[in-house]
Amino acid sequence: SNVSFTINRKSEDTKLVDNPAMSIIGGIQPGPLGKTFGTDVLMDSGFTQRFLFVYPDKAEFIKRQDRRRMTQEMLGYLWGTPSPIGDRKDVSIRQEFDFPTAYARRNRLAAIQDDGTDWQYRCERMQLLLKAKQACIQLVYFNALASLYGQQTDRARTIVETYVRMLQHGSANQLQLDKALLNRTTAEGRLADVRLQQKQLLTALQAMNGGNAVSLSDTAFAVESLPLNIDGYLEEAERNAPAIQYLNRQTEIASQGVSVARALSLPKWSVGYMGEFVGDNTFQGVTVGLSIPLWENKNRVRQAQQTVDAARQQTDDARLQYRIRLLGLYEQAVQLQKTIAQYEATLTPGGLALLTKAFDKGELPLVNYL
Repeated sequence: SNVSFTINRKSEDTKLVDNPAMSIIGGIQPGPLGKTFGTDVLMDSGFTQRFLFVYPDKAEFIKRQDRRRMTQEMLGYLWGTPSPIGDRKDVSIRQEFDFPTAYARRNRLAAIQDDGTDWQYRCERMQLLLKAKQACIQLVYFNALASLYGQQTDRARTIVETYVRMLQHGSANQLQLDKALLNRTTAEGRLADVRLQQKQLLTALQAMNGGNAVSLSDTAFAVESLPLNIDGYLEEAERNAPAIQYLNRQTEIASQGVSVARALSLPKWSVGYMGEFVGDNTFQGVTVGLSIPLWENKNRVRQAQQTVDAARQQTDDARLQYRIRLLGLYEQAVQLQKTIAQYEATLTPGGLALLTKAFDKGELPLVNYL
């Protein structure tokens, strides 16, 4: 807070705290870490920089099925009254176990969770690759645009030089030169904007490539052929989509959670050792126990079933949205291909060269050429 304050207590001397601060320690998963502390507001205000983050180099992953109930240990010491009867010492060690069915279903649940984690990794990896591919496509587009604008800029500079000489010989006026100068400035500005876009895309690709520089000078990219059977393509894309498969695993996890909840309603048993020592008398032996849960898991199965219903609805909605989006992109690609074919059929090959030739011979005014 950067505001000092004074502490006055009767049992202690007066203390002045010049720069009060509070120490906070906690834990967070790697996934939510960036979303929580990486926002522009927290980064710009310096809030995130006030935390010291500690992350282990390598931590062993403990599966859920490997976690057993803790051993219960108890030690007791009771003083005897009157004293001749002696003191009493109790020792008890007990280990509880779930019904074997619960362990089998937990193992199955852990296996599905491991598979779901793998699909989550694939989903995040595909999103990163898709982002990089989109950046590469944009970069190829701006490379082609920079090549075109570079030719236009060179031509605009040549025109300015020509009109300067023509003005000196009296065959052109100042207005024509001003138009040429304006055309050159516009061309140079467009070229500078495109080169800035190229630089930004290369910087973004470098960040996605682990800081390693990326070089891409292509000015054309191969046009992929569209599938003839869109229904089959959608089904195949849905089967290979990591996001859909991840949601399917979440549904399986929820379904297996119902089985685990039901298994936890089965009896639990325990074994242990118990000893009682009173003076010279010793009582010790093995203990075996059985507990039958009556109302402990009453609502857990119902809650698990509702979780399954919610997971299925979420998966069905994601699958529907995925198909609608792919179908929209497919129709958009078909329309763009038709538009390209119309342009190719309409435009005359070498049209720009013919315009330049007519302008050089004086058959085309500057205004019409521009």
